Amino acid sequence: LDVTIDGRHITNGETVLNYPDIRMTLHDDSKWLPLNDTSLLSVWLRYPSGQLRRFYYTNDTLRFFPSTGAGLFNKAVAQLRPHLTETGFYELVVAAKDRAGNKAGALDYRITFKVAAPSPRFDLVFYPNPFSSTTKIAYNLWGNSIPNNVQLQIFNEAGQMVRQVSAQELGPLRLGRNVSLFEWNGKDAAGHALSSGTYICRLVSVGSSDENLPYVKKGSLLVLAQGKIILHR
Repeated sequence: LDVTIDGRHITNGETVLNYPDIRMTLHDDSKWLPLNDTSLLSVWLRYPSGQLRRFYYTNDTLRFFPSTGAGLFNKAVAQLRPHLTETGFYELVVAAKDRAGNKAGALDYRITFKVAAPSPRFDLVFYPNPFSSTTKIAYNLWGNSIPNNVQLQIFNEAGQMVRQVSAQELGPLRLGRNVSLFEWNGKDAAGHALSSGTYICRLVSVGSSDENLPYVKKGSLLVLAQGKIILHR
């Protein structure tokens, strides 16, 4: 049994989005007993209030994708997409077994995660900061969809844009925590080394029409995150 939340293996107590994509993948090497029955994967959530709720495969909140093969391809997936309106700690409980009744483990799978109200501040995090050669950038994306045409803009203290980074350079985006593939080397768009000082960075979405995204709107831009970085030569 393999469990991911928003495409990642999380640690106990980690914060996740309030509309997580929870996927439970059950593998079996049996060539004759395909994993094609919903009874093989049972799912519960314990809410911050203490309520333990079992989910059933009766709507789009919990979906079942049966195995279509055998051997290495004999796997079934349960996808849970709950709307978690309570803030606090949740516990996911998964009971899994194969068609012969063999359990995936001696105990049910359990993991705890936290749902927090989105912060009114959306900070870019740089490491290292200050930096002298290169720095990485991390940020969170909130909401239920990924904003369009995301760019990173870097300004000097005079407010002049010295570098603009495209979505392709930033790399794949996902809801929740992101660590950009892009590493800034302290140079401008022409490749010239910039002087030591403080630089303002902001992550923006250009031309997004989704009014429900929880970000600050400035003209045609949505400001997704911002922060300051110190370049020390």
